[in-house]
Amino acid sequence: MSERFIKLNRSDRLLWLLEAHPNAFLLLSLIALRARRISGHPDGLEIGEAYIGDWKKAGLTQKEYRNAKQKLLDLNLVKISSSNRTCQNRATSRATSGTIVKLLDSDIYDINPDIKGDLKGDRGATSGRPRGDKEEGIRKNKKEEEFKEKIKKEKIREWVELTIEEFEKLKNLHPESLLNEMLDILDAFNTTNQKHYPSDYGALKRNSWVHKKALENTSKPLINGNDEREWEKTNRDKFFLWKNTSKEALKHMEYRNGFIFNIKNGKDLSMKMNPDVFENLFTQIAGVKRNG
Repeated sequence: MSERFIKLNRSDRLLWLLEAHPNAFLLLSLIALRARRISGHPDGLEIGEAYIGDWKKAGLTQKEYRNAKQKLLDLNLVKISSSNRTCQNRATSRATSGTIVKLLDSDIYDINPDIKGDLKGDRGATSGRPRGDKEEGIRKNKKEEEFKEKIKKEKIREWVELTIEEFEKLKNLHPESLLNEMLDILDAFNTTNQKHYPSDYGALKRNSWVHKKALENTSKPLINGNDEREWEKTNRDKFFLWKNTSKEALKHMEYRNGFIFNIKNGKDLSMKMNPDVFENLFTQIAGVKRNG
């Protein structure tokens, strides 16, 4: 008696897909659950194939479904066997609705296919395929290498690892000095626990505990009063420059004795802090996007 189960393989690729493209992971899960593990079924589906297209049952909007399907195709996790809205059932010639897709590898989901009983009939039908299969294999390997390169993580700190793409996003998101403080905080946390955070990138996003801790640390004035006065002067010059270049957008912002004050909501911001942190917090206090 054959076992009916599917296996979810823990891997970097799985974790990346789940975090970066949750809808694609959801659709892949649905495909794996529906995929045929044996041949000879009345619907004519081959091993690894499944019907999709009922995006509501997947819990997705039509747009989310289309985007998720395209992402799985781009990653070479599935291929479309038939994309007609009403495709002819191969075994019965009966019209059936939906798209037929086929799982291309078991890197994330292993559907436990029963291929033993399929080998004999498959040999006769595939005698002319070796060259095509070889070329397909080359293309697949190339896609795999490109994917592995994309998700390859670099060691940013001893216990902090990010992909190049993730690191670039963070550099665009945070001022340099603040990002360095965040990396140090996360590195110390991971070192203490002797393991990586479930997602180092997620821990370094805005409003994470690492982000809040870094803002708290960098906003503390230095003991040296000269540094504090220098910070205030630099931040005051920045504010008046922004005010002069964006008069209408910042007309509700005022300078009052070392503080920036929002007359709309009563929020204020001290100028006696690290200039990078001041710049990062300014848009939150002002309630506008600052250009320049």
